[in-house]
Amino acid sequence: MSIALEYFCTKTGKPIEVDGKPLIETLENTAAEYLYGSDVKWSIGIVYPGISTEDDLTKHQDKYLQFSKKDRLYFSDQPRLQLQIFDEPHFGAAYGSLLFGECEYFSEVKDIKVLIVDDETGECGGILPEEQALLLVGDGDGRIDHKLHKQLGNVPSTQFQVRGIIKSQEGINANQTIKGTLAPVNLSDIGNGYNLVLSKSQLGKGRKNKLYDEKTGIRINRQTEVQPGEYILTIGIGNRENARTVEAATGAQYWVGLPKGAENDALPRIQQRLIELDSIANDPRKVAIDYIQW
Repeated sequence: MSIALEYFCTKTGKPIEVDGKPLIETLENTAAEYLYGSDVKWSIGIVYPGISTEDDLTKHQDKYLQFSKKDRLYFSDQPRLQLQIFDEPHFGAAYGSLLFGECEYFSEVKDIKVLIVDDETGECGGILPEEQALLLVGDGDGRIDHKLHKQLGNVPSTQFQVRGIIKSQEGINANQTIKGTLAPVNLSDIGNGYNLVLSKSQLGKGRKNKLYDEKTGIRINRQTEVQPGEYILTIGIGNRENARTVEAATGAQYWVGLPKGAENDALPRIQQRLIELDSIANDPRKVAIDYIQW
């Protein structure tokens, strides 16, 4: 999967050439291609600090400004594409990187069981006790079943930054973005058994519960927020980056919040895991199966 971005000058509107050939950048495995397909023609320009004007950044002949990432401006040959995924055009600037960030892969998985959990309250449509549901998610944090994790080609036992799209379908009134992290676990025995558990905060960046007609841009009064609960969905999933060990500078705020964060996040998961291990400790077969699954 790839899309081609043809560079042009936002002051003159003319293509940028190198050695007499158009300068083209290719992006592999993006949410933009999954959402919009290969029929959209993309162009890219940049902001010239102190020189670019508002008029420079709107429309150039058949190029319509849709998204941005810092000083990179993404134009298309079709208008209002941003309203297919965001409530207001300006969200195309705030969250444009979600669509154009390259992934190691970007795959569509069909008819998978998904549980959406409100990561503040634990509400999940009554499927699980709220306390149990909260152990599965966090702010921007979800779970992927270890079998689906392997099927997609991820590094074993490694969580990853996810970029995804849920296209409008039964139970989902509007296209939704997915971002955050996914950690592989065995979800077969959780509730009714799931392929994905997503926190509500991972969904719908750039949506404030509005919907617009794609052709006219007129607002339609329909619910766009995904409600907690169980769904059967077709989803586009991409691995933006695997988790890795890095060195980072930390300030006082990090250390002040660490004890509470560990108490509310890590400790409950460890305690739950200990309960699970204790329940199978006397059965070597179950211990072996658990070792293989984890």
